[in-house]
Amino acid sequence: MSRRKTYEELMESYKDALPGMDSREGTLVHLVKSTMAMTMAELYEELATIEENAYGKTATGGALDKAVSVLGLERLENISTVVKIEGDEGLNVGDKVTGGDLTYTITKVNDGYYTATCDTPGDAGNGYMGEVLPLEDGSEVNLSITAIIVNGSDYEDDESLRRRYLERIICPVCTGNVSYYKEAIHNLIGVGGIKVVPAAEGAGTVKVIITDNEYSVASEELIDYVKEYLDPKEHSGMGYGIVPIGHSVQVDTVEKVDVNIKVEINGGGIPLLYMRTARPLIEKAVKELNKSWDTADNIIVWNRLIEDVIFGISNEIYDVKVVSINGEISRLILGENQIVGEVYVNEE
Repeated sequence: MSRRKTYEELMESYKDALPGMDSREGTLVHLVKSTMAMTMAELYEELATIEENAYGKTATGGALDKAVSVLGLERLENISTVVKIEGDEGLNVGDKVTGGDLTYTITKVNDGYYTATCDTPGDAGNGYMGEVLPLEDGSEVNLSITAIIVNGSDYEDDESLRRRYLERIICPVCTGNVSYYKEAIHNLIGVGGIKVVPAAEGAGTVKVIITDNEYSVASEELIDYVKEYLDPKEHSGMGYGIVPIGHSVQVDTVEKVDVNIKVEINGGGIPLLYMRTARPLIEKAVKELNKSWDTADNIIVWNRLIEDVIFGISNEIYDVKVVSINGEISRLILGENQIVGEVYVNEE
């Protein structure tokens, strides 16, 4: 479709209509032209929106749900927090415990700990760590949430869903190929980024590196969960998971690297106030790079990213210099399986 036309462009295109008639502002002819231009401009906007929502690459919201459904994909919704509970024995699958104004249901009794799911969908359970008690049994027991296995979330956002859709198109799924592994693991609750290394230790071996769904280091429990799905421990190599018969798979996670940034800011205001404003914005922008870990060879923290964030704070800032990023001058290149950890920003 041709590009959108604005009200002003349409009015200009109507200037030669009805020659010889008075079309100055306030006349009937001008009113008719103006009404037509406004109506057509709105129509152009509606047509452009319809066109954008017809394709998975540009659609949003419900239109994106429909676009990806042709490939059998669905948006992941209402993911509940899954936690690790350690302490006294005696609980069974289905028992409920409470802590931090939330209730959790025991879903698995493991060797030395319990796996439990928060009864409240979404991210409500992400913020509580500590003591829990049986909901119905008033006896004193020693139980505590010691780790979050899966971070809860309200729903999968458009960009995550679009990414899965485009990956399905670009890299068709075939049993045993890299795309097959990626799609199967992406469907597991709690997994964020994925890299698959085929023939990691020779023929018949695969290595999978993952992050959690907050694009951070995956917990040991999440790693075990993924490994059990791919190739159950009790029947390793026998094809009871998605790994082909006779093959083996190793699951690992990424390594965090703290980033220390030193900057110089010059402007018409007080540098200390600039730093107070800049620090959380820079931390957020740099940590956002973790979302690109599994689609890039390496995460690169460029000085230009930091400069753009600082310049966006105030038009009174006239000079910014990134002195160093972990000792490097212009950029920091992380390892293949490294992500950004804590970000520290200080003025030189």
